[in-house]
Amino acid sequence: AAGGFAFGNTPEALFKTISMGMPGQSEMPSFKQEMNDAERRAVVAHVRTLIPKEQKTDDGSTILRVNDRPLVFRGILPSLGDGLPMRPRGLLIGFPDGITFEYRIDDVRLLAIRKGGFVKRTDWVDRGGTPAEPLGEVVYMISGGNPGPLFHHATATTITPLTAHMMGSFAFPDMVGVSYRLEDGQSGASINIKESPSVQQLTDALGFERRFLIEPTSESIIVRFDEGSPNHEFHGRDQKLSDKHPKFPSIPLEPLKPVVRKNTDGSALILVYRGSQGIRMGIRDNGIEFKIPPSESAQDLQIMFILQKTFTFESLESLAKEVVW
Repeated sequence: AAGGFAFGNTPEALFKTISMGMPGQSEMPSFKQEMNDAERRAVVAHVRTLIPKEQKTDDGSTILRVNDRPLVFRGILPSLGDGLPMRPRGLLIGFPDGITFEYRIDDVRLLAIRKGGFVKRTDWVDRGGTPAEPLGEVVYMISGGNPGPLFHHATATTITPLTAHMMGSFAFPDMVGVSYRLEDGQSGASINIKESPSVQQLTDALGFERRFLIEPTSESIIVRFDEGSPNHEFHGRDQKLSDKHPKFPSIPLEPLKPVVRKNTDGSALILVYRGSQGIRMGIRDNGIEFKIPPSESAQDLQIMFILQKTFTFESLESLAKEVVW
């Protein structure tokens, strides 16, 4: 009667919970065998008569706007497109210049970059069980909107994905972002990370930075951005990179030297980075990797992604010089 439900209180959410039960959450079993569909729908209809009635709101009161400082929103987020899942645990970080970073936070991963308005709280409708409505247009999706794990534990023989458990969001005077704990399910080792996105409006391009503050660690970590495909070409400033060098680092590159993923439509994703001493970058299987060695002090990795609609190598050097760290 208080209106709180672990997996949402829309008709479909309640029907799924009654059908599947709540394994690992409570002792509530599945009722799929005990009741047919019509009977379970009847239970849903009855339960919803017990929930407090929702308050009517006008559209103006449901729209969140970013004014003079970044704003963080947490809630259910809709699918980014056909074949992509809804995100029951989502997070948006909106900036005053109209750029929004969209995350999933069940296993923390950046999903997309949006440009425009921030978010409409449509999740206030139907008693809190519907997704919110991000208002910005998607200008870039990370790995097609469904990226794999970002961090991996590296040994001499294996690379193991790490789960990123959300710890919270933060807003310091000079940075805003999310904190999470990396865990290896096998060894139990954990590493704390703070990730802070930011925006730069460049000449004829949009730049967005992902900054990672990594606590001291005795383990080697690989940060992998699966941004490539066989249809893309990677280029360094003076040399072409390809998957002919499968071992990391395939071709190590110096910080502040751009790497370009040239797309078939003439656009490009340009990457520039800087980091603590010892961090190296390379290309593997048309993906971009950073190797972070063990360190007794905190490490700082800053990666600038530059989205350019029409790319020429002549504009590359001047564009890279515009980046402000």
